[in-house]
Amino acid sequence: MTTTAERLRSYWGERQIDRERLVTLAVRHWEVALYAALIGLALGLRLWGLAERAIHHDESLHMLYGWDIFKGKGYDHVPFMHGPFKYFGTALMFRLFGDTDFTARLLPALFGSALVGLPFFLRSYLGRAGALIAAALLAFSPTLFYLSRFNRDDILITAYTLAMVIVIWRYLKEQQERYLYLVPVLLMLGFVTMEVTFITTAIFLVYLEFQLATDLVDQLRASRPLAWWQVALAYVVFLPGGWLIAILWPLLKAQRERWSLTTLPPAGHLAIVIATFALPLFAAGIQKIPLLSLGDADIYEDPPGPEPLMQVSVLMFFLVSAYIGLLWNRRVWAIGAVMFYVPYFLLYTTFFTNGGDVWNPNGQFWSGEGGFWTGIWGSLDYWLSQQLVRRGSQPDYYYLMTLPVYEFLPLVFALGGALFYAFRGKLEQKLLSAAALLLVFMFSVMPESFPVLGQYHIQVSFLIAIGAVLLLSMDAFTKFLLFWTLSMLFGITVAGEKMPWLTVHVALPLAILAAKVLDDVLSAVVVRPAAVAAESRPAQGRREREQREEVKGPSTLERVLPLVYGAVLALAAAVLFQAFGPASGISIMPWLLSIVALGVVLWAGTMVSWRAAGQVAAVALFAALLVFTVRAGMMAAYDQGEPDGYPQEILIYAQGSPKVGLINDEIDRLARESGLGRDLKIIIDNSVNVWPWPWYLRDRPYELNNFDTDFSPPPGSVVLISNANQAKIQPFLDQYQDPIPYTHMWWFPEFYRGLETDDFLKDFFSGGLLSTWRGYFIDRIVPGATSTPDMLAYFPKGGFVPVIPPPPQVPGTAEALPEESLTVIGSAGSEAGQFSQPADLALDAQGNLYVVDTLNHRIQKFTSDGEVLTLGKAGTGEGQFANPRSAEYEVDDGPWGIAVDAEGNIYVADTWNHRIQKFSPDLEFILEWGAGDFFGPRDVAIDSEGNVLVADTGNKRVVKYTPEGQLIQVYGKAGDDAGDFIEPSGISVAPNGHIYVADFWNQRIQHFDATFEYIDEISVPSWGSQGITDRAYIAALPDGRVLATDPANGRILVFNPAGDEEAAWRLPSDTGTRPVGITVGALGAVYVSDGLTSQVVRLPLTALLATPAPAP
Repeated sequence: MTTTAERLRSYWGERQIDRERLVTLAVRHWEVALYAALIGLALGLRLWGLAERAIHHDESLHMLYGWDIFKGKGYDHVPFMHGPFKYFGTALMFRLFGDTDFTARLLPALFGSALVGLPFFLRSYLGRAGALIAAALLAFSPTLFYLSRFNRDDILITAYTLAMVIVIWRYLKEQQERYLYLVPVLLMLGFVTMEVTFITTAIFLVYLEFQLATDLVDQLRASRPLAWWQVALAYVVFLPGGWLIAILWPLLKAQRERWSLTTLPPAGHLAIVIATFALPLFAAGIQKIPLLSLGDADIYEDPPGPEPLMQVSVLMFFLVSAYIGLLWNRRVWAIGAVMFYVPYFLLYTTFFTNGGDVWNPNGQFWSGEGGFWTGIWGSLDYWLSQQLVRRGSQPDYYYLMTLPVYEFLPLVFALGGALFYAFRGKLEQKLLSAAALLLVFMFSVMPESFPVLGQYHIQVSFLIAIGAVLLLSMDAFTKFLLFWTLSMLFGITVAGEKMPWLTVHVALPLAILAAKVLDDVLSAVVVRPAAVAAESRPAQGRREREQREEVKGPSTLERVLPLVYGAVLALAAAVLFQAFGPASGISIMPWLLSIVALGVVLWAGTMVSWRAAGQVAAVALFAALLVFTVRAGMMAAYDQGEPDGYPQEILIYAQGSPKVGLINDEIDRLARESGLGRDLKIIIDNSVNVWPWPWYLRDRPYELNNFDTDFSPPPGSVVLISNANQAKIQPFLDQYQDPIPYTHMWWFPEFYRGLETDDFLKDFFSGGLLSTWRGYFIDRIVPGATSTPDMLAYFPKGGFVPVIPPPPQVPGTAEALPEESLTVIGSAGSEAGQFSQPADLALDAQGNLYVVDTLNHRIQKFTSDGEVLTLGKAGTGEGQFANPRSAEYEVDDGPWGIAVDAEGNIYVADTWNHRIQKFSPDLEFILEWGAGDFFGPRDVAIDSEGNVLVADTGNKRVVKYTPEGQLIQVYGKAGDDAGDFIEPSGISVAPNGHIYVADFWNQRIQHFDATFEYIDEISVPSWGSQGITDRAYIAALPDGRVLATDPANGRILVFNPAGDEEAAWRLPSDTGTRPVGITVGALGAVYVSDGLTSQVVRLPLTALLATPAPAP
């Protein structure tokens, strides 16, 4: 395969470039040359190794649908896949350059590079320096950089959004009609790309309404003197009513003349254009208007039928928009309508092939079917319906994590600048800013349980901040940038879906705002102290006037040199810190450079002015943070991680693991070397998510198989099968080489899960999780993260041997338990006495065994006389256990933990109903509690006083209740200190009353006394897997030893009272095991559940306590 470097060398080698002419042009047009250099650098960064990362789940869909268009198979728009633009754009790339992983990602790489040049057109607002800084921030922004290398919509939208900002502000300044024609084009491009356009359009309209009201008030004040209360009253009228005045402007001539409103402000023209073209696309929102009770227009029913609400609403909104637009400016609006609706209609109807038969009165179009209606109505309708689904299930503070991790450079300057703009000026402005800041803080940390406002505290915080920005005195463009940044963050925070890629929509305005702040800092006039003193009295004669000119300000050289020195020193220090770390032997050098840089700042302050010192400090800070920004971007974009490792970047979500790409390469090699080519057969397990394989195998015949019937692989085929279905291929192992284990999909290990917004903010301000975040920010250390393969790749035997790096060694070793000491209970299945991924186990005083049969969503009781009783099924009612599977979470799961008290009552951790259920010894339901308080509890235990201890896993705590479900005490919080937890999965109470907790992602067992006072802990380095089936359970023995399962590594561990690993065992098996639950009976029998083979194994305790044979 040709590499990126070879492509570039080939391209430039074939062209004879006149270097001298290029240098001459660059010197003459130095500013354009700098932008060209930044764009070229951005393009090179985005193209380098573009095809090397494995394909993302969403990308594979986009690529395959684009490929279908390229192959002439057509395209039908569906709203959950966003707009059609990227599919046609991707198909164009395939047409021009062929269909490869590289060309499939070429479109966003080109858009991401073009984005870098757009600040050039904002120089009149950002200043020359500010515009160049903005271009640099867009080029190196880790979020924009990373997502410019993915086939997604987001980077396309950022380009359209910034272009729209340019058009709006160029029109506000120049008022040239050509900009009004660009508005519908950019709107159309946004709406045919991604639904976040609804949010950005609303933001621009709200700001333009404010600007329109301000301009109208200014016209009033210019014509007559107004008292402050009259100005306030005018704003009260114009803020909600300015848009109506703009619409009716031609009809209100007499009234306008009476109030001296002579000219419709430019903001009014822009608001009319944007609103009239956007309004029909907002038609689906009519279903959500309170009190109307219009119902929902379901255009996704099968078969689809006419939807009068949809058709009438869209037609009504279009006619209203057309009337307003034609009344405003007939020629401009009519031309704009053609520029908007013609491409919109063609793309959504796939050039008339998907409901585009407008000439047929009985066709799809007039019956409300096809792409036009799924676009103009379905786009907003679908995403409104998803609001309560909360795709991704991320917390409200999600973007307060992603932004500091990646966009720390613009964030530092934007926050600093926002505070400067807010607190400068008159006392009234400072008091307003202080009050707003205090209110924002109070509402941010307000618990959600607070009466009335608690559940809306995040929304109220944002609205206070946004309102304060509009009220504060500052220049209009700065006000807009602050408003845009806060409003965009507000929009994606309150939206139900929170995904890492949406961070780009805040990173964009944040970069522009930071550039504006830096330009304001650098363009501030520097005056020597002597000049300030002299200006206090009039000059005496020509000589003194000349002397004042000499001291008024520093020369250009005096001003620039400290900036250069500060920047170079800070840059060098940051590079050395990055290369060697702050604590290495050579680190004395960057520390010295930092001290010298500080000296340059002090020198500028004493020799020139403290304002000059501030400029030097700002430039030095920018240079240093730029180094770390480039590092963060490079790590995110180029460091794919270890094939058998885990994802370290919080931006990674539903990403194909690196090993998927390696296995695909081996499939290609097998196809070539075997001579089968496209006839090589591939069988893919369809019981799990199969993407991105349909893209990788688009030219090959492949079969999706559920393995739920008799399965027989075709000779010579490749089989990709899940661990859960591994038993289905056992009869055919003689045809295959040893399987290659791999993780199919990568998800960032979300160690923050269960931390509520108010707790997160409190910990943020108090530093409660400082060590955790410091470790992640600097070294990308994810607490407790490991990788557990969930798939197996079987290649046929023969001359072909896959060349894939071997997986890392499993932590520790384990000796197989003697097979003759084991008794197997049950088998895989759903009948009584059979299991599907059993988890926790418990024994009662009579020796009856209770097994949590997780994927069968039931509890099984094995009595001492051999009878098997079952309890439960999937559901949310009494005696039922939840399965969390949904369209967004394609994973089956069920209950996990169980305990039995002295009276024989049974307590079950109904994990995904987030509750504890209590049953009598006869398996009759008694009561339940915890729904709304728990988050995925994994275990339950009975303490020495008969109280119930619950491992509230997702909330990272242990909770004590009475047997009747009354709360007694809450122990622990998220963290890694003593008594803190991250993913507590198991609890065991020793005969002496001491409590042991499996703190799984902190890779330790914590030991407490009977009152839950911390004693010590046992380190378990092999714990921490992110696999959803890998949660450890423990059993405390009377002599102080502790038994623990290690599911991901197939081990049963024995720790002595001092916390040392005394022995490690594995269950004998040729196909692997996954020990999960463990319990010990009074007669010395140990029971272990095997989640992989779906069996329970009984063995004598003496077998575990024996010393394993030494390794040969």
